[in-house]
Amino acid sequence: MDSILSFDPKKETFYDILGCDELSSTEQILTEYKKRALCCHPDKSDRPEAAKKFALLQQAKEILTDDKGRAQYDKWMRSGLTIPYSEWHARKDTIHTSLHWASKSKKTPALEGQCEDISQDDQDDFPQTSWSRDASSDALWNFRNYKI
Repeated sequence: MDSILSFDPKKETFYDILGCDELSSTEQILTEYKKRALCCHPDKSDRPEAAKKFALLQQAKEILTDDKGRAQYDKWMRSGLTIPYSEWHARKDTIHTSLHWASKSKKTPALEGQCEDISQDDQDDFPQTSWSRDASSDALWNFRNYKI
């Protein structure tokens, strides 16, 4: 319970630890891991916190290079929950909640021109609909403004 109450959502994510982004490929993640592992490996570093930092780096690599683990981690990140990932992961199978209304949207790739080349035939497949608001009545206005 203390880990939940003392959780800081601004704490480093696994992506930050590895120096990657949510859109990074597995190959990019492994490359960044190898670069950082050389710096903080306990056998190569004399610093006392090196073992702890290396264990965290190892955990980040294991989760983000596994497709299922990465999908779960991304789901936890976008949920906005103020609970540590380890707690959420331990309880995810026993407690199932739906957070579809609270999810942050995924990042969009920085590649240009992915959807701009839609032909006219493809555009005709999607019907164009128009929407207009009904003339509102006083009763409806009062209801929407909590007067009734």
